[in-house]
Amino acid sequence: AVVSTQSTGGLFFFGVAEPIWHYTGSNRYSADKYMTDNELAQNAINLTFFHWGIHGWIVYVLVGMLLGIMSFRKGLPMTMKSCFYPLLGDRIFGWMGDIIDIFSIMTTLFGVCTSLGLGTMQVNKGMNFINENIEVNTENQVIIIWCITAHGVESLSSMLSAKTILDSDQDSF
Repeated sequence: AVVSTQSTGGLFFFGVAEPIWHYTGSNRYSADKYMTDNELAQNAINLTFFHWGIHGWIVYVLVGMLLGIMSFRKGLPMTMKSCFYPLLGDRIFGWMGDIIDIFSIMTTLFGVCTSLGLGTMQVNKGMNFINENIEVNTENQVIIIWCITAHGVESLSSMLSAKTILDSDQDSF
């Protein structure tokens, strides 16, 4: 959920804006005036694929692989401190592990809040583009954040209630 939250806003907005910027902008990738139009377009798409492809997802894959190996092969808890077991050993179960977990929770919180804030500004500007009577201001952005949060909470609660129903059905068999 965290991965999709952080990437969705970027993909929807920059998935279109980035190749256009590489294609039309005056930057180091399109500064060569001897490149043909097709070469510029292909370079723009290639750079965007690199940026949003393996380059953007390798961090998530690496953490997921580490957590999986440490959890399923070593029997460690599915927390970030488990990734440091090869380096710290059993010290992950002390204050060092607590600091690692607190740091990972805080960075995840800040990342999600940043993504929500950037996504909110994009939604607000998009609504303003469609209807000029909707102003781009903090008040509207707070309303958008409340709406997004309410939809997220409703989605999670319905998912949890569906899981409870499914679990209770399995108990009857």
